[in-house]
Amino acid sequence: MRKVFILLACMAVMASAVAQADYEQVFRFEKEFKGFGGGFSIVPYFINGTDNFWFRYKDGGSMKYYIVYPQRGKQELLFDNRDIATKVNRLTGNKVNPDNLGLDGITFDRSLKKISFYIGDEKFSYHLKTGVMKSEAEEWEYYGQPSAWEYSPDSLYILFVRDHNLFLAHNPEKSGDSTLVRLSDDGSRFNSYGQYFKGMEEREVRPNGCWLPNSTHFVIQSEDRRCLGEMYLTDYLHWKRPSLRTYRYAVAGDSLACQYGLKLVDVTIPAIRELDVSKWKDQYVEFLYASQNGKKIYFQRIKRTWDEKELCVYDMDTDSVRVLIHEVDKPFFDYVLAQVFFLNDGKEIVYRSERTGFGHFYLYDGETGQLKRVLTSGEYVTGHIQEIDSKTRDLYFYAYGVVPDRDPYYKVLCKTNIDKGGFQILTPENATHKIELSPVGKYIIDNFSRVDTVPRSVLRDAKGRIVLELVKHDIDPYLKKGWNMPIRFKVKAADSITNLYGVMWRPMNFDPNRKYPIISEVYPGPQGEYVPVSFGLSSSYATKLAQLGFVVIQVGHRGGTPIRGKEYQRFGYGNMRDYPLADDRAAIIDLAKQYPFIDTTRVGIYGHSGGGAMSTAALLTYPDFYSVAVSVSGNHDNRIYALDWVELNNGVQEIVDSVVRDNKPYDKRTNFKVREIRTNMQLVENCRGHLLLVHGMQDDNVHPAHAMRMVQSLIDAGKNFDMLILPRSGHAIDGRENRLLEHKMRGYFAKYLLNDFSGDMYIDIEERK
Repeated sequence: MRKVFILLACMAVMASAVAQADYEQVFRFEKEFKGFGGGFSIVPYFINGTDNFWFRYKDGGSMKYYIVYPQRGKQELLFDNRDIATKVNRLTGNKVNPDNLGLDGITFDRSLKKISFYIGDEKFSYHLKTGVMKSEAEEWEYYGQPSAWEYSPDSLYILFVRDHNLFLAHNPEKSGDSTLVRLSDDGSRFNSYGQYFKGMEEREVRPNGCWLPNSTHFVIQSEDRRCLGEMYLTDYLHWKRPSLRTYRYAVAGDSLACQYGLKLVDVTIPAIRELDVSKWKDQYVEFLYASQNGKKIYFQRIKRTWDEKELCVYDMDTDSVRVLIHEVDKPFFDYVLAQVFFLNDGKEIVYRSERTGFGHFYLYDGETGQLKRVLTSGEYVTGHIQEIDSKTRDLYFYAYGVVPDRDPYYKVLCKTNIDKGGFQILTPENATHKIELSPVGKYIIDNFSRVDTVPRSVLRDAKGRIVLELVKHDIDPYLKKGWNMPIRFKVKAADSITNLYGVMWRPMNFDPNRKYPIISEVYPGPQGEYVPVSFGLSSSYATKLAQLGFVVIQVGHRGGTPIRGKEYQRFGYGNMRDYPLADDRAAIIDLAKQYPFIDTTRVGIYGHSGGGAMSTAALLTYPDFYSVAVSVSGNHDNRIYALDWVELNNGVQEIVDSVVRDNKPYDKRTNFKVREIRTNMQLVENCRGHLLLVHGMQDDNVHPAHAMRMVQSLIDAGKNFDMLILPRSGHAIDGRENRLLEHKMRGYFAKYLLNDFSGDMYIDIEERK
């Protein structure tokens, strides 16, 4: 016993040589900055189809309402909060706080002198000039119709889905006909006509599709999952016995995939028929647009291999399909930024393609499918189109990397003319911009910021010139409370050539003369990296975790996003497990050279979903570099993950065999073979660090089987590890289970990076507060 006591005393002395986890600072941060993840931008509400707009903003603890007249370059308070609150209190007997005035559903009359609004369920009117307020004696309007009803554009017909089948009714307000017509009887849970989500199985829902402009036809986007294999989840908390939930789920390489198609509903007959849009086995089909007379339906079909697609038009008069645009792009198409816009009722098509290695816009003839004009070009990437002005033919869109030597993740608003060309950057500041365009004069409401600068909200004219500073964001109160602004950094990838960009968080009591362990929060993409680029006081777990006494980073990796071009995003193709690992390690090493307070002998890593798989793979691939990993909801075995995502990013090969009958070619048979999929289970022999696996038992995205396969492999290899099972959680972790996860994660990193075991001493996870 004496030897044990001496050993414990020695451990305590050793622990005192390393800074302890600062739990009190974490709790202070949570208290001081609760609810301030955003709030540094404004949202414009345009008035009666004009350029005039109103917005609200919490300034100095008080919610204020402003009206803006862009043409006059004028902004003013919409009303006096105290006057509104006093008169509402007098009319209702309530106690409305003028500093926290919450008005909903604000509308203006034509003169802009009178507004109507709701407070709770009560409606009021208020004259902005005379100050006269009246109670409208009207409860909140819920539109008096079920949310499942899909009205035709002329409001004569209603479609809805009940028990997965489609029903048609006449609008009782427009017609005396109350007949209810059942249009289908082949609908089922896995071949439904409706937009069902988890927990909605017993409800009436909206149809999965849309009305055509002629009000006589409706297009159903069909998804037949009946052929898919079954997956199962157990609700262990169900009373009295655990219950089983079954769902259909296609995994990579399945011989049977979801069958996509289009069905056309004619309400004048009424009837439903399947459109013949098939070309490739297991193709993806997406409805895009319909002409105003409803005679032409435009859609897109994509091969299961994701490297060939066609934009087609179905002609209702001839009952035929014609290909307008055919494109092949190896090894796969990016779907995140893919866009198609139709002009002049389909006579012209704006189409985005990465055929040059960078995503750009092209103008096609909607009748012949011929390329008419290249709209954008250059070594930058176009983002989402914000608007196409039908009168001026100006195309407004975001762009990335358009300004040389700037951070390529900052998006700016650009404009070009479809007919005349020309190119203009409308938001030139070195920051990332989020904009709204006014409906008439194309004034620009621009919220722009970086993680390391004070955000700005401005009004610009159509040429991008700043007309008004809408609000002055003040972060001084937070700086005085000890908040540390994050650092945006640039480092080299493992190839020593490619620039990687990231964000670093430090504790509020940061001391540059100390050495800090570093933790990398990861997500590999490839559809997006989710490294923040705009201002915020807190970011996911990272900011709070840093308060314990860590440096926490997020950094992009090659293969992580389409906004840096085709070569960057396709880097990980066929190598889903390993592609981001070397870059994360290289980024930390390079960052430590720039910032000597980083201790690369104490490195942790954590992530969720793809980040959960990546954190585990990093710990097992570089066991001499990473000491500890927390892996949440990780897809450790992509052989049993979603067919579309894995086959898109890891690769699938189409194999066409000839079917022979009587020694003669009779038919062709198409099968699919996925490229080799590496799993985390193959790496368990390398485990020398500390691994905490976390998974929700109701996860129908990344099934708990991923975690269980990882667990059994670690057990079979004789490895020690930790595990946290969350009975109620699905793929996302929230509520009390998320609070427990945060507590466990903080204690885990504190234990193995700071040698502080005190987190295990508290049974009540809130006790240290």
